[in-house]
Amino acid sequence: MTITQYLNTFQKTLPAHVDMVNILDDYIYEKEKNKGDIKYLLQFQKYLKHEYGFIYTDEISEDLFKRFILYHIPKTASFLTYNKSKQLLKELGFFMASERVKTHKNIKRDYNNVYYEYLEEFPRIMQLQKEIKNEIGYPVVEFDPLVIDLLSYRREKLLDKYQEKSPIMEQGFFQVLEVFGSGIVIFKKLFGSEMYIKLHIGRNIVPYLKKYDIIHMRISRRLFFTTWNLDSVKSCYHKDALSFLKV
Repeated sequence: MTITQYLNTFQKTLPAHVDMVNILDDYIYEKEKNKGDIKYLLQFQKYLKHEYGFIYTDEISEDLFKRFILYHIPKTASFLTYNKSKQLLKELGFFMASERVKTHKNIKRDYNNVYYEYLEEFPRIMQLQKEIKNEIGYPVVEFDPLVIDLLSYRREKLLDKYQEKSPIMEQGFFQVLEVFGSGIVIFKKLFGSEMYIKLHIGRNIVPYLKKYDIIHMRISRRLFFTTWNLDSVKSCYHKDALSFLKV
């Protein structure tokens, strides 16, 4: 075997080191040029650049997609509804099936595994988050376009003043242990000293809530009361997001 033949054989055995971020950038550019909807792809682009900077295609795994769907989106896209969440999954699927991505068969396979596993649960969590924030009067009604409810905004400011006088307050990640049809929910606080609370939520929220869901929230109660009040919610997470959460 000649040196040239050896080098050609060696090069064929090398992994295809292609930056996934560059592939996505090119895909978004072409889609935008053709007047396509890119807002969900921009979410994925932001995630890749923030979490990885760049990542080779042969380094992509199911864990990357799970972290995006179960942790990043609930944390950064509060008012993604059930239908919009499904559209996000669908748009990502189109990208995974594109010419430059589908040649890397492991990527499409890994995404499809995550897609089918959370096709219903991810939209449910996002709708749960939206319903809870609507229930407590979260001032931002919609992010795209930005819509603010001024009455809810004033309520939140008054609540901040009330909380300064509230004798007992807690905040952090709480996991659902029991859900009752009356709207009473039993939670266990995660990451810290063991603590169980009883919280009353709106009955309209109950259909979206499941055992072991996780809610990052702030709660308060008065002395001699056993039921806590839900003051604010940052994000809601599926139980499988537990490994991605930070104290």
